[in-house]
Amino acid sequence: MPRPRAGQWELGLVRLAVSPERVAEPVDEHSVRKESDMLPKRAKDTVKLCKMRELPPSSGCFACGLDNPCGLHIRFYTDGKIAYGEYVPTSDYQGYDGVLHGGMLTTLLDEVMVKALAVEGIVAVTGKIEVRFRKSAPTEKKLLIKGWVTSQRMNSFIAQGEITDEDGMLLAEAQGLFFSKERDPV
Repeated sequence: MPRPRAGQWELGLVRLAVSPERVAEPVDEHSVRKESDMLPKRAKDTVKLCKMRELPPSSGCFACGLDNPCGLHIRFYTDGKIAYGEYVPTSDYQGYDGVLHGGMLTTLLDEVMVKALAVEGIVAVTGKIEVRFRKSAPTEKKLLIKGWVTSQRMNSFIAQGEITDEDGMLLAEAQGLFFSKERDPV
């Protein structure tokens, strides 16, 4: 399944800025659409607006919990199929000088894939995650995080995620195996 592409976006009332020859169609947050309807369509130098809804945070969560004093406080949004977030990492989370630690990138990818499952109404835990680091992620610069569900088999799910910079450069991507919360993996 091809990865949905978008270079930058503003969350809330969202401006999806994609490559000059591609544009995402607006999405009604109450409509149910096939994944193929969510993928960008060809158009020349066009940017369209679409409305996104915020996904509710888990209060104590390290990534999204607004009540966690040590947390990242990331807000996640959805267009009805894909989960999106933005994060500007501080130097507190660097590995090498000016480079975000790979463990933090993995945390961001794990969280956005779980949020993609939440879009589908699924509360899940991570069973396995595989991350590919493509390019060093800088600290102090906005990262765009995106996740989507690719398949389901009984109580297990496969999701994918990616982190790009504001110019659309792929920094890291992941695929994970998740289990619905009602039946934790053994």
